[in-house]
Amino acid sequence: MKNVCVNVAILSMLRLTAALFKISKVEKALLLSWCRYLMIFAFMHPSLSSANETIIIRYNAPVEENDPQKDYFVLLLKEICQTYQQKGTDCTLVPVSLPMVLQRQLKSLDKELIDVVWTVTNQDREENFLPIRIPLMNGLIGYRIAVVNNKHAPIFQKKYDLAQLKQLRLAQGRGWPDATILQRNGFNVVETAWYETLYKDTALGLFDFTLRGVLEVYSEFEKFNQKNIYIDQHLLFKYPSSMYFFVKKANTKLAQQIQQGLEALIENGRFSELLMHFKNHQEALSQAKLEQRTTIELTNSSYPQQTIKQSNAKLVGKLD
Repeated sequence: MKNVCVNVAILSMLRLTAALFKISKVEKALLLSWCRYLMIFAFMHPSLSSANETIIIRYNAPVEENDPQKDYFVLLLKEICQTYQQKGTDCTLVPVSLPMVLQRQLKSLDKELIDVVWTVTNQDREENFLPIRIPLMNGLIGYRIAVVNNKHAPIFQKKYDLAQLKQLRLAQGRGWPDATILQRNGFNVVETAWYETLYKDTALGLFDFTLRGVLEVYSEFEKFNQKNIYIDQHLLFKYPSSMYFFVKKANTKLAQQIQQGLEALIENGRFSELLMHFKNHQEALSQAKLEQRTTIELTNSSYPQQTIKQSNAKLVGKLD
């Protein structure tokens, strides 16, 4: 309906322009003012774009099939495209096979090899790239659970000693914002390159434990299948954190299109449904038993001020 209105407005402007030579000066002035209003309106409301517009979104294809951590974000992009397609706007997702760590993804984004990445926000990323400020995991990305070398099981109890925990070697991925957050909270963080290394080297005793997101830890633990480690059942490490879609700083049009697509999913309830009913998420939350854990509240000094100030509650899917 909106696209029809825009097309009618364009036709009206053409007819008015054609009529300019047949009317008085006063009428011409009035008609020109009306045309200017319609053009400003169309400019200020890009969501009311022509149905012939095509949206193309290139993203980094998952390295492996059935990767739950990446599949969820690709699913969100697909749902955004479907929202536009239902309104008559072509939207195409293009997977780009560039296996790479996050830092290289961000460089590829800057070089326009891909159009969007999803990552945890921090001040540096928001200064260098354009965030779409809708938390894709509803803050759950800041809920962390420990995977522990069996040797240190006695330390991970409900009656914990935080000073003792901070002395252990905590493995995190190189360049992850979480590494900085945990370092600033006084933990003995050791950075490494690959997800598999977190589990393998923790099992070997090179690290004492690692912290993973509540929605990812169980599938990862099963996937990497290492002995001599276990998922802690007692503690929940929690700090403010948000996972956003990011685009290149200058790509404001795509940012607006993605935001509008996400807002539509939030308004119709689909966003919350996807978050909570995505199979991997359902299984993880069932296993985690968050309400039975002792929570260790941590701070996040690298959390961007703009994100802290965000108060638009409708942009956040509600937990069931």
